[in-house]
This record gives sequence, structure tokens and C-alpha cells, in this order.
Amino acid sequence: MEIYYCLLAEGGSCLLSEICSYMSIPKQTLNSQLRSMEKDGDIKVDYLPNSKKNKAAVLTEKGMKQARATAGLMQKFETKALTSFSQQEVEILFSLLERFTDEMIRFTIPTILTMIIGSVYGIVDGIIISTYVGKMVFPL
Repeated sequence: MEIYYCLLAEGGSCLLSEICSYMSIPKQTLNSQLRSMEKDGDIKVDYLPNSKKNKAAVLTEKGMKQARATAGLMQKFETKALTSFSQQEVEILFSLLERFTDEMIRFTIPTILTMIIGSVYGIVDGIIISTYVGKMVFPL
């Protein structure tokens, strides 16, 4: 549904690199999802004119109907919810969301660093043990 959402927000067509960036997924994951959607006849994926590097996904007529039925409905609800807020409330909402995201990142950094250090330790320990295990005799 996120691909539909992205394509619908961009007017029915979007570069694959932009979709990857928007969804924060690797190209391989996106390509497998797009192949399935292309097989169903919802999109067409092709190179941009005069480019052998940049590909774009374009909604077909069938895909546009599907996108409007799913992602379009979501966009409609989001717009309705946001328009019920005053400008000040919208600014507060986005300010709080940004602060929340920053705090979550700050909160997870120690865990990420611990995992990295543990992984490096495991690799170094493995190298050291594999280097010396054949040369040392362990007393019984």
C-alpha cells in the first residue's frame, strides 16, 4: 500500500530511487514488490527517456483505481484529520513528532553501539581463538 501511496502522492509516477528513499527500503525489496504489482497489471516500470540508469514506476489505469481505493482513502482521512486542527495545533503536532523521533533515536543509539561492539568482539575473539587453538595444547 505504501507504493500506491507514494505513486498517488506523486501524480501516478515516481522514480524508483525516490520510492526507496520514501519507504526506507533497499532497491532489491522494492524491485520484488514492483515485479508482483507489474505482473498484476497495476504498474509499468521503465527507464526514463534518454536514461539508461533511472527507472520510474507508473500506475496503469487499473493501478490508479487500486491506488485510489486504498492509499487514496488513507490520504483522504489524513487530510480530513489535519484540517480539523488549527494551524497552531498542526505546528504543535509536528513539533512533538519531531521531538519524539529525535528522542527515540537518542534512546536507541546505546543499544546499537552495544550490538556493534559485541559483534566486533565476537569477530576478534573468533580470529584469536582460531589462530591459537591449533598451536596450544590444553592440559587435561
